[in-house]
This record gives sequence, structure tokens and C-alpha cells, in this order.
Amino acid sequence: SDHVRDRAAITLSVHAHNDCGTGVAASELAMKAGADRVEGVLFGNGERAGNCDISTMAGNLYSRGIDPEIDLSDLENVRAMYEDTTNMTVHPRHPYAGDLVFTAYSGSHQDSIKKGMDGMVTAAKEKLKNAARWLVHYIHVDPTDLGRDYEAVQVNSQSGKGGTAFVLQHKYGIDLPKSMQSMVHAHVQSRSENSDCLTAEEIFEIFKENFINKEALQLSDYETRSEGAIKHLSATLQTPEGEVQIEGVGDGPVNAFVNALRKAGLNGFSLKHYEQNSMTEGSGAKAVSFVELDFEGNRVWGAGISEDTSRSALEAVLSAMASQKKAAATED
Repeated sequence: SDHVRDRAAITLSVHAHNDCGTGVAASELAMKAGADRVEGVLFGNGERAGNCDISTMAGNLYSRGIDPEIDLSDLENVRAMYEDTTNMTVHPRHPYAGDLVFTAYSGSHQDSIKKGMDGMVTAAKEKLKNAARWLVHYIHVDPTDLGRDYEAVQVNSQSGKGGTAFVLQHKYGIDLPKSMQSMVHAHVQSRSENSDCLTAEEIFEIFKENFINKEALQLSDYETRSEGAIKHLSATLQTPEGEVQIEGVGDGPVNAFVNALRKAGLNGFSLKHYEQNSMTEGSGAKAVSFVELDFEGNRVWGAGISEDTSRSALEAVLSAMASQKKAAATED
């Protein structure tokens, strides 16, 4: 290129084959050295051992902030048409276009992806300088830019607790407390030992099965009233023997409910942790609450889901009590 007369009058084009698996790298180096155009084929399937994969080349440029001047926004349908017309298949781990390219099974990978996604959310909320940049380990571009759905984590028996937490957070808006994640994952891992991979729906069902109250003690109704910073709570519980009325006071509905249960004779436990987050936005949004109770050194978690934020918290208390009852029955 340095020795071509009237260089600006020509288009210097490179056509790298992939005999040694270096077609994309060779083309990128050629462009860095001054090439104007890269010739290649879709998904690397060309004459002999294959030519430069033009879709990977374009994706690499795009991931570095360079416009490849190729529309990648519907790559999944491009792949479908390619497979239909050529009777060839794109490997599941093929860069950018493969079914599993935005999927992680490794626990350490899942944890890094979750932290990266959380960092992106934080940057957007705080309007940081890098908020517009895609900064997620192991996921080189935003999958939605390629017309893909973001399913970065799938869970099997080798996955870590971060994978379980990620699925529940990003699929259902359930942001598990850190100290609860290992307990939820233990149930998921036990189930996944008999399955190649658990779907998000299966993970959600396991969560509800083990942490949402289905025991005989149910919350029928409740009322609260405030006197300054003090909450007065009266509630109706449904038991196998019929309805029971309880009353208690505290610095919030959860403490008032716990005190009401103690007053009714359900002793031997203390409230250790409570938090809540919204699963959805707008009117009709559901809240999910998490409660950790300590039964003389044995800590258990429960959760509650409801459009009523206070009811969600009270049901989480009953769920934790049900978890303790189930654990005690298992020990017996």
C-alpha cells in the first residue's frame, strides 16, 4: 500500500482464507495495515477450508465501536435463512450467531456477568460517564443490538449461586439478598443434578416451592394504623382449626406482625433480616419481600409476593416459619 501510486484512486481489498483458522485475525491485521475492504462469506463457510467469516469480522469491529457498515440487527434471521438455503448449520458456539454464544454455565462466568449487568444498571441510574458503554465480562456486545434475546445464564449442576440469582433477577425481577442466594441455589442444584439444564420457569417454580408459604397457617386479612412512629397491626390467620385473630405493635408492619405472633404463643424465633424490592413497574406492580428468622441458631428464609407491599412482607414471615417447620420435619 505504501508503494502504490495514486493510492487514493484504488480500493485495496483483502481476501483471507481460513485454512489455519486465522481468517478473521488476518483480515483485521490487513485493515490495520491499510486495507479498505474485506472479502468474506457468511459464517465462514466458503471454498476449501473456508474464507473469512464476514459476520464475525463485522461483529468484532462493532464490539470495538467501529461501524462495519453491515446491518447486524437481525443476525438471528440471517442465520435462519442461511441454514435453510444451504442445508448447513451454524455451530451453537459460533461467534455472535450461535445459539449458546450468549450463554454461560460456569459459576465464575455467571458471577462476572451478573456483576457486569448490575454495574450497567448502577451506571445508568447514577448517570455516570460510562453509562452508555457496554461493559459486561464474557458478553462482548449487547445481544439486543444483534436481534438476540439476552439469555446469558443457564443453570445446571455445575453452575454457581450467581447463575440462579441472575435468572431470578433478570427474568422475574426477584433480587435475592446475598445471604439468601446460597440457600436458594442449594435447592436448584439438587434438582439440576437430574437434568442437563433448568429453564428460568423451572428455577422460579423451585423458588416458590421452597420459599413461598403453602403451609396450613395462612394470612386471611390484616389492618394497620399508625400512632407516630409506632404501627398497630391486627391480622386474621387461617389455621386447620379455624380463624385466629392476633394483634401486635412495632416500629413497622413486619415487627408488629412478629410481635403479634409471639403474643399468640408462637415463640422461639427472632427477626434477623427483612428487605423488599419491586418485581415490576407501574400500577399493579408486584413486590417481593424476603425475611430471615432465627430459630435458636437455625436461620431460615421466606419470601412473599403481592401487589400489596405490606402483605408481601407479612406473608414472607409466614413463609420463613413454614421453612423452619419443613426443616424440622426433615430432621425428624
